[in-house]
Amino acid sequence: MALTKIPEMAVTLETRAAEVSVARVAPPSPRRTIGMVWRRSNPLAGQLMQVAAALRQVGKPPGGG
Repeated sequence: MALTKIPEMAVTLETRAAEVSVARVAPPSPRRTIGMVWRRSNPLAGQLMQVAAALRQVGKPPGGG
C-alpha cells in the first residue's frame, strides 16, 4: 500500500493509468508558499517582477486577504 499527495489539478492525469482510490483532504485545505529569487544583475529582472506581480494576483485568497 502506498499514499501519494498530488494537487487537485493533477488527479486526472496521474490516475488514468492505474486503478487507484482518490480521497480529498478535509478542510482546511493544505497551502503552500511559492517564492521567486533572481540576481539583481539579471537582465530579465523587469520581466521577472511582472511575473511575480501576476502570481501575487492569482495567488490571493478569496476576499483579497
